[in-house]
Amino acid sequence: MGRYLTILGVVVGLAAIAAPYHTASAQDAGPLRAAADPTFPPFAFRTPAGVVEGYVVDVGAAVAAKMKREFEFVPQEWSGIFSGLYAGHFDVIIAPVTITAERASSMAFTEGYLETSLGFLTKSDAEMPNLEALKGKTLAVNNGSVSDNWAKDNAEKYGFEIQRYLNVPDTAQSVQSGRAFAALAETGSMAYLATRQPTLKVSQTIALGGAFAFAIKPENVELRNEIDMALECLKQDGTMASIYEKWFGFAPPQDSPAVNIVAGYGPEGFDNYDATPHELACE
Repeated sequence: MGRYLTILGVVVGLAAIAAPYHTASAQDAGPLRAAADPTFPPFAFRTPAGVVEGYVVDVGAAVAAKMKREFEFVPQEWSGIFSGLYAGHFDVIIAPVTITAERASSMAFTEGYLETSLGFLTKSDAEMPNLEALKGKTLAVNNGSVSDNWAKDNAEKYGFEIQRYLNVPDTAQSVQSGRAFAALAETGSMAYLATRQPTLKVSQTIALGGAFAFAIKPENVELRNEIDMALECLKQDGTMASIYEKWFGFAPPQDSPAVNIVAGYGPEGFDNYDATPHELACE
């Protein structure tokens, strides 16, 4: 293959690469250094052979290919991912980062690439007909995540205690071991784990109505715009829909950010959004 994915010094051939998208500023650029927590299936995780795979890995590699740049995956624990971006350890966060007004004030987001929702993972024989079933129980969350924020905002209302972990597998394992009644994280991740462990299930979901996007330092708006354009090209040519179906097992909804193109650059209505009209330039 002509293009490669570099992970911790191991070079792995990409299974499929979209047609290149080219800008003059990308021509002589080095690899696109993209960070995610590699303990978060199905978004980014290591196989038994040590290869990092996942939804955002595929999307990030396809974006880099559209930009005619190599793709370099940078493993980064979630708890340090924002400080790593500001310190310049990588160019872009490809891990699922929910677009919020607070975050948009300190970073430049691309337009969304996936809808957001949260899923409650429980044992398969657990009864959780509603959120009130959490009363007196323990809820495990990934420290510093959107699920952690939801838990903090709702712990008193529903009467549960919060346990925090550094990654999603440990969060899910707390349910398996009985330390927690339920674990809360992004629905796709919870559903992926449940399909691989018959003693677990997703008992409830919460639609958040938002989107995940790539995050870049605010002073690198030109890079954000290049990545945004590449994402739009991937949505237009069907690559994004194919990646979605590969990892989640079904086609994206018609209103999903995985297939809908946003006018301008970035998420409309948030800081660092650029409403400048542009035509797609996809090769």
